[in-house]
Amino acid sequence: MQVLDFLKSNEDINKLFSVYKNEFSGSFKRIKRSEKKKKLAIKKNSQIIFLKWFYSTLIDNTYFSPANIFNRIIYENFGDEVAVLPNVVPIFIENEIRDFRIEYRVFTLDNNSIFDDIRSLQRFFLGKKFELKKMDFKTIFENVQDNIFVKDEYYLFQLFNIASYFSAFSYEDIGKKVFLTGNDFDVNFFNDSKSYLKIIDFWLPIAAQLFENFFGNMNPYTVSCLKRYIKNKTMLQKLLDKTLAALSINKDEFVNYALGIDNDESKNYYENYFIVSAYLVKYFVIPLSYFIPIIQPCYISKVNFDFIFNDAEIILKEGYSSYDLLNDPFLIYDLSHFGNKLMKRSDRSRLQDVFDTPVNIDEILMTKNEIYSNPEMQDFWQNIDPKELEELIKLLDEKVEEMVVEEKPKRKIHKEGNVIHLFNNKK
Repeated sequence: MQVLDFLKSNEDINKLFSVYKNEFSGSFKRIKRSEKKKKLAIKKNSQIIFLKWFYSTLIDNTYFSPANIFNRIIYENFGDEVAVLPNVVPIFIENEIRDFRIEYRVFTLDNNSIFDDIRSLQRFFLGKKFELKKMDFKTIFENVQDNIFVKDEYYLFQLFNIASYFSAFSYEDIGKKVFLTGNDFDVNFFNDSKSYLKIIDFWLPIAAQLFENFFGNMNPYTVSCLKRYIKNKTMLQKLLDKTLAALSINKDEFVNYALGIDNDESKNYYENYFIVSAYLVKYFVIPLSYFIPIIQPCYISKVNFDFIFNDAEIILKEGYSSYDLLNDPFLIYDLSHFGNKLMKRSDRSRLQDVFDTPVNIDEILMTKNEIYSNPEMQDFWQNIDPKELEELIKLLDEKVEEMVVEEKPKRKIHKEGNVIHLFNNKK
């Protein structure tokens, strides 16, 4: 079966994205008609809102993110030589949601699908001549957004750089001005398994330069370090510990400041920590996970659409980057199965690959509904710690022993980076 046919007909995938459509629509309907600016902010940031949901857990303090579930389904059916990125696009008419459109991008080892967007951008520039200094990416985005996968201006900018790297454009000096036009050249010439690594090698120096501008000679995020971080499963918070060291910030003092315990205004330079966190997400995590599927992030907190809609309105009002919606140091990432195939990491253990048996989407969604329909259970699960979890497991086991059952389920605790995951292995 072809991958796209499988995606369209798979009931589990349809159930998964129905969660997004229902929760997004439910929160959107609660917005008053008079709150036009909020609706506009949601519309403008709908791509980023989907990314936050896709990479966020469905159940607090677990790895059950839509991305982990979706990618595991793909892996179970197509192995590690295929990766798929989904996009659920809300269709707005007069600031109201009328429907959703689901799009997919399929990557294989010998077909890097980002070249589809490169060709779309190349076609837009063919037969046209733009003065490079006066190019308006906002206008270009309005013209090409329906023909590219990621509906986001920052993605377009990164795509433009990659397209230039793969000779999609020609540059001409006329006097003191530089003009750009689409190159009549088949960029698919570069489309093979090596293209992924070439893109990584192109992007990382850009990110490293950004950090060097910020840190100077104390930069802890050099090209070699970033390349190593791709292969090493970790929590973003652990990478950010290097930021504290580079800025000579005491970690305990920083925690007190971040929690509001210490309100010393002279320590406002601690905010640099959050700036670096935003940079890591925008220039490292997202390009390597949603532009090309090399790593797989997971936010360990469930998305609350009411909250993220409010944040989107603030971002629009204050003129902040939409990617600030994705800034959260409690983000775990690891190589995807596809990324592991490309990067050839020797250590095959994974932080997030907790599915020892085929994914049971019904069981996950049932557990989610049980937790979040019960305020006491929801509060407990959001604030659970390892000791409490062990006591819960002990209590459950005692109850199981009291019941007449043929087989007792084995439970194990998965703890890493402050994340706790309780799951059953049923043989």
